[in-house]
Amino acid sequence: MLLLRFLRAIGLADAVLARGIDPNLVHIVFDIKDMAKAKARMKDSALKKLMTDAGVEGAPKIEFYETAA
Repeated sequence: MLLLRFLRAIGLADAVLARGIDPNLVHIVFDIKDMAKAKARMKDSALKKLMTDAGVEGAPKIEFYETAA
């Protein structure tokens, strides 16, 4: 999947890929090594184009969490 390759290339390691009850929703959880870099890259126009080309409709919901110690 081209989108996942792009995300890995910017330093995001995929940890979980799941679907919920609604087959149109996909949940992807990443292990982020550099939070500032990840947040900046999520605003990248190349990512938006890849997501659109991959069939993503509407704005994605992106949330950032930190691992509990």
